[in-house]
Amino acid sequence: MTKIEYTNHLLNRIKLRKISKKIINKILKSPTFLLFDTLNQTKIAIKQVNNINYMVAYVEDNNKLKVITIHPIKKSQIENRLQRKRWIKIS
Repeated sequence: MTKIEYTNHLLNRIKLRKISKKIINKILKSPTFLLFDTLNQTKIAIKQVNNINYMVAYVEDNNKLKVITIHPIKKSQIENRLQRKRWIKIS
């Protein structure tokens, strides 16, 4: 099983946005889209949970996921980042 590490930034964001760690785990376990952020060199997992699209940014290293941030994201923002090739589809 892959170990998940939460950054201090992420912990602050989930507290501020009142997002459960269960949502993060659900998104990471079965994302609708898996992308690569060419600007920040991170992986991006996107999934709709409770009618809200969330993006989770993380890096993967030696069987460990270091989760950087999570936030709601609009479909238009996703499309814009894909169109400008900031994000590239992995799967």
